[in-house]
Amino acid sequence: MKQVIFISIIVISAFSSCKKDKWDQPVSVSFLLDINRLPGLSDKLVFTDGKIVLENFTFDGDRVQGDDVYFTNSFLSGLHVNLNSNQISDLSFDIPQGTFTKLQVSFSTYGVNNSNHIALSNESSANETTVENSNVNHQYSKSFEFEKDFREYTEKYISGSFNYFSFLRPLSEIQIGKIFSRFTKYHLAFRSCNVGSKNDTWCGKCPKCLFAFIILSPYIERNKMIEIFGSDLLNDEDLLFYFEQLIGIEKVKPFECIGTVSEVNIAVNLIIKKIGENELPYLLKYYKSANLYEKYSNLDFKTEINNIENNHFLTDEFIKLIKDELY
Repeated sequence: MKQVIFISIIVISAFSSCKKDKWDQPVSVSFLLDINRLPGLSDKLVFTDGKIVLENFTFDGDRVQGDDVYFTNSFLSGLHVNLNSNQISDLSFDIPQGTFTKLQVSFSTYGVNNSNHIALSNESSANETTVENSNVNHQYSKSFEFEKDFREYTEKYISGSFNYFSFLRPLSEIQIGKIFSRFTKYHLAFRSCNVGSKNDTWCGKCPKCLFAFIILSPYIERNKMIEIFGSDLLNDEDLLFYFEQLIGIEKVKPFECIGTVSEVNIAVNLIIKKIGENELPYLLKYYKSANLYEKYSNLDFKTEINNIENNHFLTDEFIKLIKDELY
């Protein structure tokens, strides 16, 4: 089985490592394959080692002046590349300097262990639009619509030999939170904050942090949540506007990768039932004063949380794995 993957970069760029009077000389180029970057807390959260086996590698570039550039290399025995930071000498070559209007890199791989799956981790919650009553969705590339279109495109124009799909598509964020809550050794290691990503922290002041706090709180004890995030985000008055966006009072959701309005409301109701009305933090007291509590409090939460999304491309084998974890 052969997989084919294309990476295209369309730019107008000049190589400027040399002085202009030396632009007629070639510049050395090498590719750093950093497919599986380790997170900041690598001692606590480590990815499983893996590899890809390259069959061939092609570089194709168009220059404004001078000859275009085409370089290709085939590996009859396969070039084994580990999925970590490795500079591969076989992918180093010289190209002429100049202004390029196209730089395209493509490579094909042999299947490893007879696997033809390319699995992503986009959940069903990514399908919900960001702006109410519109098709605006800043997570479009994570949506089922995109997944379906991309599968059709690759099968028609690239190759039908691999199965591109999202493993988490049948699940919502609240279901993923339920499953993740059992992996306690990762609770202090995981991050989902764009603001704090450079410092490997939770900023505690953005809608992404607030959403993650809400979606996990039904399953993780409050004191542990405060330890994970550094403070009780549900007791922060400064987060009220983001809270209103998440629960649907505001008509535009935060432009962040977060769950649906419905599942946020379900999670908030579960937290209220769990904590008890006498100890509610600020945002939950506010929620109780709104009409949303009555709207959602009578739902069958167990049924809502156990429902599996039908729009997905998982095999029966993979669906069974998900159900075994969820139930």
